[in-house]
Amino acid sequence: RFRNVTGVQTCALPIFYNVAEKDGLTIGVFNRYTVPAPIVGNAQAQFKPDNFTWLGTTASFSDDAYILVIRTSAKAKNVDDLRAANPQIVIGNAGTSLTPIVNSALNLNLKIVEGYEKDALDLAVERNEVEGESLGYLAMLQRKKDWVEKNLVRPVLQFGRNTRLPALSDVPTARELVKTPDAKALLLLAETPLTIAYPFALPPGVPADRVAIMRKAFTDMFASPEVKEDFDKRKVEFSPKSGDELAAIIAEIAKTPKPVIEQYNKLAGDGAGG
Repeated sequence: RFRNVTGVQTCALPIFYNVAEKDGLTIGVFNRYTVPAPIVGNAQAQFKPDNFTWLGTTASFSDDAYILVIRTSAKAKNVDDLRAANPQIVIGNAGTSLTPIVNSALNLNLKIVEGYEKDALDLAVERNEVEGESLGYLAMLQRKKDWVEKNLVRPVLQFGRNTRLPALSDVPTARELVKTPDAKALLLLAETPLTIAYPFALPPGVPADRVAIMRKAFTDMFASPEVKEDFDKRKVEFSPKSGDELAAIIAEIAKTPKPVIEQYNKLAGDGAGG
């Protein structure tokens, strides 16, 4: 019987990290942006993400993609056009660090307008106040179905994936287009909140036998048809990753070179995680 399953924000993570009982009965459900926070130098993030015992995530963008869309009326039609654009293509942004980082990592020529709320940004695209934005593909299909029906926008890039989403087979992934190891490391760091999505973890130091029990429980849960059916009813993405897969992602970003982290913070804001 669990003592506690709780959402953990950045400021509370040191408590979970250092104080939570190490008997496997307290589980943390993390805000996706808190996990890379210590890697990028967030002063509140007094913990090491690779020391947690990761149990898994219910979603990982395996069945979805985060996409950059451009109005079909814009002169730019593809990534090459975005690089050569003169004047710059104007993209609205609702607080994500991914858009400015991709602009740098792929050498695009975007003018990014910050400060939008999400609904206001959608409206700005519709009114042609900006020429595009970044958003989830499935979210767009559900929330802005008319954009597809009216051919208002064109996806030109997809993020958070190694391979192209089948439904977007003609749209390149950002990972296909990066040219240098540092640009790839920058991109992977920015994409981390997408690929880990809803991470569950135990605090450091839980005995191995308890860890094995809990990881098996999560694996069994992910394989349950009833759980999948419940997620489908709620229209929530269900594309789980195991604790081992989650740990591998976090171990990879923990190796991010210092100059890349400095570039990340310059583009996303000091210690930014979103």
